[in-house]
Amino acid sequence: NNTFTGNLNINQGVLSISAGAGVGGARGSATTNAITINGGTLQATNGAATITLPNNAGITVGASGATIDVASGITLDYPAQPISGTGALVKNGAGTFETDEGTASSTYNGLTLNAGALAFNKSSGGLGAGSLTINGGLIRTTGASARSPNNPSILVNADFTLGSPTTAAISFANGGAWTLANGNRTFTVDTITATITGVIGDGGSGYQMIKAGSGTLALN
Repeated sequence: NNTFTGNLNINQGVLSISAGAGVGGARGSATTNAITINGGTLQATNGAATITLPNNAGITVGASGATIDVASGITLDYPAQPISGTGALVKNGAGTFETDEGTASSTYNGLTLNAGALAFNKSSGGLGAGSLTINGGLIRTTGASARSPNNPSILVNADFTLGSPTTAAISFANGGAWTLANGNRTFTVDTITATITGVIGDGGSGYQMIKAGSGTLALN
């Protein structure tokens, strides 16, 4: 296990870890830029079922963006801090990236979900402060408290799932517009109630919106 407590910068390529201490030891106090990703990828693979990043080791997304890649069967747990920065975050891999932002809101500018699960525990900023692009995967809360992401716009490029058993309701209640793109799109709602208040459009393309899953989708 690594024990350094200085900052880690990932500017190119991939940094692969199999334990949380791969990015260093716990910081003595909250450090927003303990892990700065600016054009590179933090990959979680070949480790325990849950890899927990060190306490107080905050992630900052640089202007060139950041990618989090989590292998199948693994949960990468980011405890009790927001994700800050000006760039956009991309989630790759079939595993789960689980964030617990604590009392503050994440400020990174835009989220793209390509695969796997993104679990969040904050309403404002829980899925970032910018637009949300869905290219597949699952979005759910980390626990039993309902959450309300405030993304200003959501682009749906692929079928996706909201919620899972034992997780909570998700309400996209700020009125951000949803756009169906590149074909018919299936919204699977698993067990929970998901609410969308924004307009759902397709740019006049005539794409179908398909509701699947045992949960409730409320369009307000």
